[in-house]
Formats: sequence, structure tokens, C-alpha cells
Amino acid sequence: MSTSISTATFSVTFYMFFEWLSVTFYTVFRWHTATFYKNGCR
Repeated sequence: MSTSISTATFSVTFYMFFEWLSVTFYTVFRWHTATFYKNGCR
């Protein structure tokens, strides 16, 4: 029982971490793209 509980906890933690990482990368990418276009040669 303890094993399945720790596995579930690990799965939830990993999912939350992966979701946070995706949001962070998306925000940074979007910010860099906006900065590039704002300072770019247009």
C-alpha cells in the first residue's frame, strides 16, 4: 500500500513539475519572440 501511495505522489509531483516547466518555457519563448520583433529590423 505504501508503495502505491508513494508512486501516486511521485506521479502527481512529476506532472505538476512538467506542467510548470511547459508554462515557463512557453512564457519565456513568447517574451523572447516579442522582444525580438520589437527590437528587430522592421
